[in-house]
Amino acid sequence: MSSERLHLPLSPIPPVRRVVTGHSRAGEATFIRDEAPHPMNGTDPGQEYTSYTIHATNSVPANNDGELANHCQWIDESSQVTELVNKNGAILRAYDTAPGARTVLHRTLSLDYGIVAKGSITLYLENNEKRTLNEGDVVIQRGTIHSWKNETDEWCRVYFAVIDAHPIEVHGKKLEEVFHS
Repeated sequence: MSSERLHLPLSPIPPVRRVVTGHSRAGEATFIRDEAPHPMNGTDPGQEYTSYTIHATNSVPANNDGELANHCQWIDESSQVTELVNKNGAILRAYDTAPGARTVLHRTLSLDYGIVAKGSITLYLENNEKRTLNEGDVVIQRGTIHSWKNETDEWCRVYFAVIDAHPIEVHGKKLEEVFHS
């Protein structure tokens, strides 16, 4: 894939618009950025998607003092956060999933808040239980093994706030991150 292709989303859904506020040197509210973050595409057969990393912090609670660049990982074409979870921090992403596409079964050590903005997507748990989420639905993903599948004939967009979490312990056994192929 050419580097140019990384900047052209596979998804036909309009790109995400990111508006960021902050403070002037006088302490007054101001706009810092108004732009579209660069898309990243996944092109493995059956797993086609476009994702936008909108913002990432290096700590929770976040620090809103000072210049933006000093307290967060600013996402641009030269510095994509590729990990699903930002250790000790948080990430806001949008995922556009192609019709028929499915992610691999996985578990991250995070607390994820997902909001379906467009279309429908089905959440599968490791035991094959499933729930279909539609526009406006919210999911709170608490470190379970799961996958996502777009079972429709239209692209779907879900926004995820991913927050680093303590390791999960069940009956004295620590559960690890998992990625099945």
